[in-house]
Amino acid sequence: MKKYDIVLFDLDGTLCETGDGIRNSIRHTLAAMGKPIPEEETLRRFIGPPLRDSFREYCRMTETEIDEGVRLFRARYDSIGWMETKLYPGIRELLRKLSDCGVRVATATSKPEHAARRIIAHFGIDRYFDEIVGSLPDSRTTKKELIPYAVSLCGGKKGDCVLMVGDTRFDAHGAKETGVDFVGVLWGYGTQAEMQNEGAEHFVKDAVELERFLELYN
Repeated sequence: MKKYDIVLFDLDGTLCETGDGIRNSIRHTLAAMGKPIPEEETLRRFIGPPLRDSFREYCRMTETEIDEGVRLFRARYDSIGWMETKLYPGIRELLRKLSDCGVRVATATSKPEHAARRIIAHFGIDRYFDEIVGSLPDSRTTKKELIPYAVSLCGGKKGDCVLMVGDTRFDAHGAKETGVDFVGVLWGYGTQAEMQNEGAEHFVKDAVELERFLELYN
């Protein structure tokens, strides 16, 4: 097993159960816009990918409607939705062990960076991160952009072993595009089959298995 120098984490569905806050904010947004609210399975698909892409794909919104949808979603999520979040079991201990082992740790999440910082600080796990990297309003929205940026902030250099940890095909695809290793977690919002379609080979069902994969388990 490789010893990783840098480990990058997705946030939604990987570090945190953020589904309630996101789904509730989507429902609020669509109701305010007079749009039909999709079934639960479709609402789950909003968790992880860039919000604009999801409005476009699942709600068939125009660009003008997307702008309004993003505004309404952010207003609700930034005031209430972000607090409807839970840390997955075992994540705090996993991050502590990575930090104690000298592994450089960062996020590479499509969630807006200010929201990622606030959630991570809320749970008191910010001390374990070297960098917190998320999307900006008009840039750094894809994993192809986020992963290299996070690696560079962590002082990544040629020869470093880098791992992306995520729960969706977007995480797996981003890892493949940027040439870093990937492990898929099965407690999030994507499926093993979707990640396998992007070339993913390694999967873990809980934080203990992820510790074993990273050779942190005693």
